[in-house]
Parts: sequence; structure tokens; C-alpha cells
Amino acid sequence: MNINQENLAEALKKLNDNYPDLDENNKRSTGSSNVQTITDERYEKIGMKRSRFQNVIYSNCIFKNTAFSASSFQNTTFQNTELSGTSLSCCNFFDCHFLNDTLTDNIYSGNNLSQSNFTACEFYKVQFKSSGFLQSLFYNCNFFEVIFQSSTLEGSSFNGCCFEKVNAGHTSIEFIELSNATLKSVIFPFYQFAYVIGASDLLKKYPKEISFLAGDKEVTCSEYLCQRSNLIFYYLDK
Repeated sequence: MNINQENLAEALKKLNDNYPDLDENNKRSTGSSNVQTITDERYEKIGMKRSRFQNVIYSNCIFKNTAFSASSFQNTTFQNTELSGTSLSCCNFFDCHFLNDTLTDNIYSGNNLSQSNFTACEFYKVQFKSSGFLQSLFYNCNFFEVIFQSSTLEGSSFNGCCFEKVNAGHTSIEFIELSNATLKSVIFPFYQFAYVIGASDLLKKYPKEISFLAGDKEVTCSEYLCQRSNLIFYYLDK
């Protein structure tokens, strides 16, 4: 078939104008060796799967119902930027930063970050709500003033991570692994803490830095330890 380039361009333009392709931005490359700042941009209902982002700062941007699945992020910053209904599953993050001025500035709601790898990343004043981190890996990451609300961290592994003022009291943490972790003022769910791999070591090392939530009641570590016998019967009854 002999294709006229002019006719081809016209046909593609008509298709794009009348039938938008949500995957047209897939496999894109954003950023370079120099840091680039992108401000006040809105990305909604578009696909950026299998893309590469390097040395980029997204400031006051909006990502809503966007697909980043299987993408790579290096030295990428999301600063005061909304992330909602967005897929970040099966992604690799290296030296990335999720930063907000306050905890209520941008609540990361309804996002999927499952089966992703985070290395040397920073989470500062971030609130994750109704988001998934199933079987994700975190290595040498820092969490400061982070809230996990109605989310799931099941099966995720945290190695060499620092947690300060982190509240996971109302989220699922079954079978997460915490190794070589540093904790300061961290809240866990009362009934699920026993399922954490490494829980006993944390109780010994950080008894004054760990507390628990049972409903809306905050429970100290010493009070939790006093309930060990009762908790054994609780788990046997499951």
C-alpha cells in the first residue's frame, strides 16, 4: 500500500481531534541532566505508562486519574502537588521527594502504588487516603509527618527507613516487614501490629516511641504489652 504522508498526517489529525487517544503520552521522557521545574500544570485522565522522569520538580500541579504504571522516576519532586485516583504501580522511584507545606494541603487520595520500588525517597507532610501499597519495597526512605488513612500496606517491605510522627493507626499493615528501622512517635493499629515482621524487636528497641490506635483510643506501648495474654486469645479465636 502506497501511503501519502500528507494524507496520513491529515487522517491522524482528524482521529486525534475527534477521538482522543488516552495512551498517546505513554513511553514519554521528561527531564534532562539539568533540573526542570514544571508549575501549575494539570494532568487529567491521561496515560503516561512506561515513561521516564528525571530531574523534574512538579510544583502546584494536579495529577488526577492519571496512569504512570511501570514508569521510572529519578530525582523527581512532587511539591504541593495533588495526586488523586492515579496509578503509580510497578514503578521505580530513586531519590524522589513528596513534599507539602502542611498535612492538609494535598491529600493523596485513591492512588495505587502497589508493587513499586522506592529507594532513598522522602515523604514530608503527606497524607495517603484510600491508597494501596501492596507488596511495595522501600529502602533507605524517610517519612516525616505522614498519615496513612484507610489505606493498605500489606506485604510491603521497609529496610533502613526512618519514621517520625507517622500515623498508620487506621490502615492495614498485615505482613509488612520493618528491618533496620528508626522510629520516633509512630502509631500502629492495635490489633494488626502482631502481624508485622520484626514487631518484637521494635517493641524492645522503641517502647517509648510506639503507640497504638484501637478505634479512636490511643494506647501506649506499656499498656499494649499488658494485654499480651488477652491478645493471644484474640488471635486464637480468629
